[in-house]
Amino acid sequence: MKREQKAESKVKICIKRDDVKVITDDVDVTPLKLKPIPKYQVKKSKKDKASLERTSQLSTVDGSMFSPFASRTFFHTQSRLSQIAYAATSATPSFGSVIKFSNSDLEDVIDTGSLKFLDEEKSTRKESRGGGYAERAVKHPKMPVKANIILQETPVFYIFDMVSETAEKDTDEGAQVIKDNERYEYMTIGKGRNRKMTHSETQTTSNLLKNRATLAQQERRANNYAFASKWDMFDTFTKGIPDVPKKPKSIRVAPSAPGFQHYLQELDNQMTELLQMPKFQNSLIVMERILANNVYNKEQKRFRGLLAQDPFRPDVQFKYSLDLLWTFKNKTTNGHPITSMHWNPRNHDILAVGYGKFHYTDQKDGFVYCWNIKNPTQPERQYFFIKPVTAVAFSVYNPNRLAVGLYDGTVNVLDISTKNVQILYKTGKTWCPSQEPVWQLAWLPPDDFHPALEYLVCVTNDGLVCRLKSDKTNELLPTPLMRTIQAEGPIPGIFKLKHYSTIDVSIYNNPSPLLITKYEANKDMYYIATDEGTVHKCSRNHINQHLSILNAHDGPVYACQFSPFCQSIFLTCGADWCTNIWAEDVTEPLITLTENMEAVEDAAWNPANSTVIASISGKDIFLWDIQRRVYSPASVHQSPTNCRNTVVQFTNSGRNLIVGDVEGNVHVFSLEDMPFPPFYQEKMLAASIKKALMTRNEIVHELSKAGVLEFEE
Repeated sequence: MKREQKAESKVKICIKRDDVKVITDDVDVTPLKLKPIPKYQVKKSKKDKASLERTSQLSTVDGSMFSPFASRTFFHTQSRLSQIAYAATSATPSFGSVIKFSNSDLEDVIDTGSLKFLDEEKSTRKESRGGGYAERAVKHPKMPVKANIILQETPVFYIFDMVSETAEKDTDEGAQVIKDNERYEYMTIGKGRNRKMTHSETQTTSNLLKNRATLAQQERRANNYAFASKWDMFDTFTKGIPDVPKKPKSIRVAPSAPGFQHYLQELDNQMTELLQMPKFQNSLIVMERILANNVYNKEQKRFRGLLAQDPFRPDVQFKYSLDLLWTFKNKTTNGHPITSMHWNPRNHDILAVGYGKFHYTDQKDGFVYCWNIKNPTQPERQYFFIKPVTAVAFSVYNPNRLAVGLYDGTVNVLDISTKNVQILYKTGKTWCPSQEPVWQLAWLPPDDFHPALEYLVCVTNDGLVCRLKSDKTNELLPTPLMRTIQAEGPIPGIFKLKHYSTIDVSIYNNPSPLLITKYEANKDMYYIATDEGTVHKCSRNHINQHLSILNAHDGPVYACQFSPFCQSIFLTCGADWCTNIWAEDVTEPLITLTENMEAVEDAAWNPANSTVIASISGKDIFLWDIQRRVYSPASVHQSPTNCRNTVVQFTNSGRNLIVGDVEGNVHVFSLEDMPFPPFYQEKMLAASIKKALMTRNEIVHELSKAGVLEFEE
């Protein structure tokens, strides 16, 4: 009894439904269910079945007995055995039953120091060694000999992500950002903030609809067949042709017969009528193209760039060579100098060439040929004039219109869409602006006051710059824009030697403007170069005066062209043997290109490479690359006919070069072994100019300050 009282003070086991709780000193110390103990396998002995029932009868504080459970599961932890309690769950619990354990197993579950059992339990523990009451089937897992560790990449997670708010200026994203910024400034700061908005409501009228149905009559069908012979097909073919009166059969007549001459004249009239038919003329043009393709098939493919050299070949060399493809000429062009050339802005296969005279004392007529690269042997359009042709220019908005300037000051606008000569507009005798030669023509874009009209501007030898406008008739009405004036006093630009001058009466008080150049950055601005060597910056908004003047050459200026990649850089060439590269608002030439002591007749930028320039001087053709060197050309070539060159132009693709001479030949060259065009053309041009200005830091500083070019540090 003393032992039982001591056990009662230490451990108190209570059963509530299916759970067993352990309470010590009125404190619930029941452990959590962590890991089940494997079930015990009970082996019954037939001989000592009664002794198995007597083993280990666990008594409670009040002496009552636990009922046995059908299935038992024990939980344990690795803390001290004195704090371990067990819980048993059963599907069918009942009071008054006996829980059967072996004493060896009970020692593993309950501390013997905490619970004192009766003396009978000790005897039962001794008997359990020889009996098979309850044996645990515990199998501990073996430690593996080899362990595989698999490392896997975790999913990527972003700690911080900030989208860039800037874009490259020369890319599509940069252009879109600039457009959005301009739109934002227009809506917030500009005129767009003064917009008026009103809220209004409207209601659409409901349409009354009706449903109608109809029944179509059934068509009768029948199967039939027929045999068609050659005579049936011939009768069917000739059924729709109107009856033509049959001509009398031709009779072979001797040449001395009286009706033979009349017969020949009738044949000539029929042939003339056939040649004047537009359909027959177009058929002849197509046939000539097909025949020419048999001869110039390979050259035409090279002109198109279909047979370009492999850029990844191992023997790449930059030789800047010119390969002659063909020459536009025929019997009528011999001895007629090339005065002007212009590519069609819509169809890049058509080239308009003006033929006139080169020397003042020559007495020649003029004509305009429209050549096509599909037929290098014969022109597809021919227009003849009494006076020599001095300038030709295609319209940008109406590519079928070709403006032609003549030596007597007349300007004609032709329609080249038809084979016959069709003059749309011309300057009349009463409204002719001048009787002097028209040196150049230019189609200027429309202004804000007349957005649908394209202006035709001409410059004449007497210093007049006028705009030609068409009225309801076919005459062009001139409107003077300005007259060039003689340069007086100090003029910014190159240094000119003072020439010895006698007291003479000049025929013209105004210098002669030789050319006019459009300024692409501002449609209202244009440049005029004169025979005094000056370049005038003019505007359509300031009539009869120029904005600025520049001394470009010590002699007449023969060419002025802006770079296709930088609108603030332009080149000029003149009679002082030089080709100068200028920047806007900079009074000194950036680069001067010179090779021989002859006048530079013409120069042009390459539209595919920002640093390549072509120029002609005498019989030579020069190719310059300012990226590599500026003191000498990259290559020098001579005219195939050994004649003096007059005009040079690149094609729109930049793969070919067109050169005209004084004998009426238009040579078409293919550029071979050229350097690869840079990806950022403007940056390469700026870097090349900065390299050439290595010893002239003041000009580099002036360019950077003016913002003309962006130099990289």
